[in-house]
Amino acid sequence: MARPIRQQLNWLFRIIRACVPPALRDAPNVSIRAENLAVTCLLGLTVIPSYGFFYLALDDPESAHCCFFAFGGVATAMLVLRLTGAIAVARDLLAGSIFLLLLALIYRTGGVASPSIIWLAVCPLLATAAGGPRIGLVWTGTVLAAVAGTYAGDIRKLFPAPVVNDFDLLSFVSTASFIMLIAVFLLIYERLNAAAIARLDQALDVIHSFAIHDELTGLLNRREVLRVAEQEKERADRHGVPLSLCIFDIDHFKSINDTWGHSAGDGVLRHMAECIHGEVRKSDCFGRYGGEEFLLVLVGADGQGARDFVERVRQSVEAMELAGLDGRRVTVSAGVAENAAGETIAQVLARADASLYRAKHAGRNRVELETTSATAPTSPAYGLPAR
Repeated sequence: MARPIRQQLNWLFRIIRACVPPALRDAPNVSIRAENLAVTCLLGLTVIPSYGFFYLALDDPESAHCCFFAFGGVATAMLVLRLTGAIAVARDLLAGSIFLLLLALIYRTGGVASPSIIWLAVCPLLATAAGGPRIGLVWTGTVLAAVAGTYAGDIRKLFPAPVVNDFDLLSFVSTASFIMLIAVFLLIYERLNAAAIARLDQALDVIHSFAIHDELTGLLNRREVLRVAEQEKERADRHGVPLSLCIFDIDHFKSINDTWGHSAGDGVLRHMAECIHGEVRKSDCFGRYGGEEFLLVLVGADGQGARDFVERVRQSVEAMELAGLDGRRVTVSAGVAENAAGETIAQVLARADASLYRAKHAGRNRVELETTSATAPTSPAYGLPAR
């Protein structure tokens, strides 16, 4: 039983989405208001003509004509929404059509005693759902003024006697249908809001992914990989487990850009990222540290173990074949430093950077391990070759 109901609701939601112009579907706040307006229009297109035929059955053709006239206003509001996307215009046209219809029915069916007076609550409800609290408050004041005016008119005996042939039936149907319509509206409203929240969560996930990943390589960006490194260092210090950091740098990367162009350089960065990322463990963290530099956080690895692992990675990179470089092999230099208690992450990185410079100075395409825990300078010593 639950599945057919869910299928019917999905079918209804597809109709509701189809009533909203594509231009309004991308912004969650605008989209949900447009969908709420579409729901109200669809309910109005169903309920209002039904009441028209009901009044005909109760021998009140004038009230029936009012319903059919208001049906035209609701249909026009739906067209305005779908064709122009003007939510405010469609909302005011819809609320105005329903409000004028209810005033006419209240006048014809007994004033304060009219079963239609409770339906005035629909106007601020739909106005709030489709326009926000400010519009809802405006319509609330308008409805309260209409109720006060109805009461004053009733005191002055301004309303004619109802002409329907079964007033009790009209009261029963009006109350029951009002309760049912509000329940249906709230059910659909809740589902639409849940769907809008789900779409918003998806959008936030995408935004978060963009915020922490490097656009070119898809790896974690510098800020995020440093955040993870800091987090892993705190954990390593707290539990007394080893942790090592490694900085990779592509050898002669500038000459690749100068010879084959920046597009080829970007391709090298992407393939390099894929190659190294394919070698690291799931427990480790790998990200882009700078232009042609990458940072690897090796969890649970001491300095020598990290160096041996990084050496295997270096060999994999050297064996990698890249198209578009006329057969040239791309290599990396790497510097490794093991975490020491009492250091900051910046100090560990400085030692890894110092070992990287040693690897560059010793001829590139090699891995160097920084064995001292002394803080190393963050810039190359005078006379060392550029990276």
